[in-house]
Amino acid sequence: MPLGERKEGSVERFPLSGPRPRDALIAPAPACVCHAGYSGAGCEIVDMGFCFNSCSGHGACVARFCLCERGWRGLDCSLAQPPSAAAQSDAPARKYAPMYVYPLPTDYSLEAVYQRDQLRSGQYYANLKFAAQLHSRRDSIVADPEEAALFFVPVMVMQMAGNLWHPYQFLRETQRKLQHEYPFWNRSAGADHVFFLTTDRSGCWKPWALQHSIIIGYLGFRASEGYFGFEERLMWPRKGPNRHNNAYSLKTGNEALELDCYVPGKDVVVPVDASLGAAEEAKLPRPGTEASFRCLTTYKVLLFMGGSMSNMGRVEYSQGVRQAIQQLHRNETQFVLGGKFTLGDLRASRFCLAPSGWGWGWRLSLAIVTQCVPVIIQPNVTQPFEDLLEGTPYAYSTFALMLTKADIPRLPAILRAVPQSKLCEMQRQLARVHRAFLWQRPHGPEHANAYDLTQILLCRRAKALAAKFANAQVHQHAYLARHPVQCADSLEAAGIRF
Repeated sequence: MPLGERKEGSVERFPLSGPRPRDALIAPAPACVCHAGYSGAGCEIVDMGFCFNSCSGHGACVARFCLCERGWRGLDCSLAQPPSAAAQSDAPARKYAPMYVYPLPTDYSLEAVYQRDQLRSGQYYANLKFAAQLHSRRDSIVADPEEAALFFVPVMVMQMAGNLWHPYQFLRETQRKLQHEYPFWNRSAGADHVFFLTTDRSGCWKPWALQHSIIIGYLGFRASEGYFGFEERLMWPRKGPNRHNNAYSLKTGNEALELDCYVPGKDVVVPVDASLGAAEEAKLPRPGTEASFRCLTTYKVLLFMGGSMSNMGRVEYSQGVRQAIQQLHRNETQFVLGGKFTLGDLRASRFCLAPSGWGWGWRLSLAIVTQCVPVIIQPNVTQPFEDLLEGTPYAYSTFALMLTKADIPRLPAILRAVPQSKLCEMQRQLARVHRAFLWQRPHGPEHANAYDLTQILLCRRAKALAAKFANAQVHQHAYLARHPVQCADSLEAAGIRF
């Protein structure tokens, strides 16, 4: 629309992006308030960078969505439909399980990201980073759903309404839409469908309709939500979930009481999006320099934990870990517990506490990227990529201390007993493995990141489903029941070393 015909003018301008979003700037004359991706006096200039992968050269960026040229499809117009010989020859060799991305209507998928969300980066956004790399790297994605071993459902539930809402109804509606409009859900009862959920309790907040689906999330809690913070109720004899909590429904059959948040061997636990800026990226150890990594000889503190140590008095917050440490060790002069912090504070500390929060906690990723040895105390929680790294040279035991709540009274003595040589060895290992916990690729596209490790685990899940379908003689119309899956199911098979 020409500038003279626009009606969005205002004597105050509230910028939607930049260093001070939403701060009022006094404009000399009525001015348009531009959505992200548009600029100019009349918001007439389109920034192709705000569309997925700039539409891959096969489409126009319109209202932050790609309008694909004839013969191309996908969120970023990277998929030829039908696949042409030229397009297939240009595509990278497929390394991971073939995956189809559902073309959901925008109100089920990316509308909230583009219309109401100006951040598009940070701890809740690994789902967006995964989707972008899935399209841009083209080492897994397929245009024909009949060739797909897995089906990615690009819902963005956190971006729709925040990190604390319970998207049960929305996910049920999405599942019904897939079930009624496509044949693929019914072929497997949704077992080969993948959802990436980044709200505070990730897979805890899924409906029964998704119980067989693969959930990628940040929280690997191996029980239902009603046990979170009440893990002693899991001990034999099992007492059942907590039924005195106003954070979830207590009705019989409710997901919070009966549906596990994370199922080992089915779901995938991944790290948060640490989203480091350029200044912090420059401080990361370069690949190949780990052997010469220089450990500090002196540290400011023994244990560092910035941020909140309690929250509204709720006993389940951080599974009671932060509160117990503060209560028992608040007078320990070599412990910093709570308050504002910078990544420099973590680098200057011998150990960094990595507890949970309302659900998952992001301090593990912060400790790893700053080479501060993480002290993980998260009862009944599988850590990001823990099942993949176990049995490799990069197992958690090589770079982190994994303790229990029973260790908290002796925590200062446990930490002081770690010799400097062992501490330095663990820091060097962190200098190696930190790339596995980053969704960005600061050292270049030739180096693996969290996307690659996620895909390896998805390959494992696909192969496990294929074996399950074959052994049980079920879901015989699913791709995985009819085709062998060729994909990298280990770091070695993917050619990944740190």
